[in-house]
Amino acid sequence: MEIEAAVRNAQGGAAIDNLAAAFGVPPDKAEAALTAMMTVLASRVERNTLSRGGLADIVALLGDADVGRAIADPAHLATAEMADSGNHVLDVLIGDKHISRGIADSVARQTGIDAATLRRMLPVVASMMVGGLQNKTQALFSQKLRDVPGLGVLLPLPGDPAPKRYDAPSTTPGSGEWANNLPRPAGGAGGGMGGATGGGVLLPLPGDNLPGTTRRNRYDDLSDVVRRGGTQAPGGGSLGGLIRSILGGLLGFKNRGVMSSLIYMFVVRWLLNAGKRILSRIVLGR
Repeated sequence: MEIEAAVRNAQGGAAIDNLAAAFGVPPDKAEAALTAMMTVLASRVERNTLSRGGLADIVALLGDADVGRAIADPAHLATAEMADSGNHVLDVLIGDKHISRGIADSVARQTGIDAATLRRMLPVVASMMVGGLQNKTQALFSQKLRDVPGLGVLLPLPGDPAPKRYDAPSTTPGSGEWANNLPRPAGGAGGGMGGATGGGVLLPLPGDNLPGTTRRNRYDDLSDVVRRGGTQAPGGGSLGGLIRSILGGLLGFKNRGVMSSLIYMFVVRWLLNAGKRILSRIVLGR
């Protein structure tokens, strides 16, 4: 799984050690817990992407920098603030605290770490996974979705290093200095609303970084378009299918059709798990 490797290599390659230190467990057990938790969380992402609403919720997570903080902030992994951001991820991916506790209990049996510690660790691992996805998908979305008509998804957030349509005004609207900070159209010194001369200025376009406004989520527009459905991706196919392919490539699942995915998740995986249990009993004699 590409994202698991990205998480392991985060924080200068010390992500596992930092996670272990934050929760007071040996690094080898922290590594085993990370692998087990990310495997389950990746399967939850796969399941959620089978519906437009679920995929839109995943896209919204990828645009919210707060929920992926853990991958870049090793000093505060065990804090309440980090738990809150990770719990938001779990709310989207799982939505049931009893299931989350069940995941922690299962990983406890696999690793020997006590379940109470793993219940505190799970939101942090969820945040780290989303942070890894955010780092990877930003460039992929920019490259593959740039030509989708009507999307403001790739417009920069405040503070992002991206070309500006106009400079931030230095005084209040209506003053001459404020107007002079806006770009003039090519072909005239004054620049009206399409004429070569005049005292007007260009109006900002939708999505422009207006003074005094902020946009918390980078992918609000994309999430809305995915939720409505019906938009084609560049080169054909659905926009949702393209995004699901990107996520599948990073998380290790295939972009099957909905029915094929359901059959795989609920039948094939059940048979595989049953086979593993039977093999374990044969090998261990119990």
